[in-house]
Amino acid sequence: MSKEFKVTVITPFHNTRMELFLRTYESLKKQTIGFENIEWVIVLHNCGEKNIADVKELLKDHDNVFLKELNNDAHSASSPRNYGL
Repeated sequence: MSKEFKVTVITPFHNTRMELFLRTYESLKKQTIGFENIEWVIVLHNCGEKNIADVKELLKDHDNVFLKELNNDAHSASSPRNYGL
């Protein structure tokens, strides 16, 4: 049986500075419902290999984090957000 999450957060990630992404990560970890109760879907949108590797390394130990890669010509947050849905 799969885990039931209380909430899902979808985050488009397009070569974001890691300092900014770390702030998002730390904020989610501090939520009162508990980080383990959050399903976090991160869509790595048109990212460079370094960014992908950094995100994978940071989040490798979390069973509630799901990484998806999307490479397309879209230049807005809606495309990766919809892909995450």
